[in-house]
Amino acid sequence: MKRLKPIELLDREEAWRLIRACSPRYPTGSRNAAMFAMMYRAGLRVSEIVALEPRDLNPAEGTLNIRHGKGSKQRIVALDPAAFALVERWIVERRRLGLNGAERLFCTFSKKHPGAPLDPRYIRFALARASKRAGIEKRLHPHSLRHVFAHELALEGTPLPVIQKLLGHSAASTTSSYLDSLGAPDALAAVRNRRWIEAEGDPDPIEELRSELAEIAARLGALQGEKRKR
Repeated sequence: MKRLKPIELLDREEAWRLIRACSPRYPTGSRNAAMFAMMYRAGLRVSEIVALEPRDLNPAEGTLNIRHGKGSKQRIVALDPAAFALVERWIVERRRLGLNGAERLFCTFSKKHPGAPLDPRYIRFALARASKRAGIEKRLHPHSLRHVFAHELALEGTPLPVIQKLLGHSAASTTSSYLDSLGAPDALAAVRNRRWIEAEGDPDPIEELRSELAEIAARLGALQGEKRKR
């Protein structure tokens, strides 16, 4: 059995650096920034990204119509204003390049193959290249952004059934496994926030440890001083 490598999540600052690594001065950068933002902020699969068409966007409602989800299931997902702005910037660039609504939303624009759907292998390559340019050392692949999306929703207190629906999972157990593999956010937060002192006036064990360390350091200093005198 092939051993799966552990998931390495991006934090918000790293995700932003990843998107900023796609320069808007070039059509490729504008397209890839919109694509990565949509994967990160809407939790889309690569297969869903390459299948999107301009008609699937609803800027007025801030939603996307995923008509080609896994198992041919359709669902509506939302996209926040900042991410939608990046997508709309790419749409303007598409028009400038002479592409129309008949082509896929994220497509090629070379003279040889204008309007051809993106190859999923290209998305993996572009993500790795942007990650390197952004100075991100974590292992990253397209599905990682989907995990980050689910993880951040869980941290924000979004109920599991809602996350399941947004991800397009048929079973809640699949969504739960996403979060279990990352560590339950609420459980981690609870452990981080535990206190040793419950009653007022109880000794603070952390301060006691610090005092002991200070005493040990003082003793070591004194011993070193004696050695120098000898």
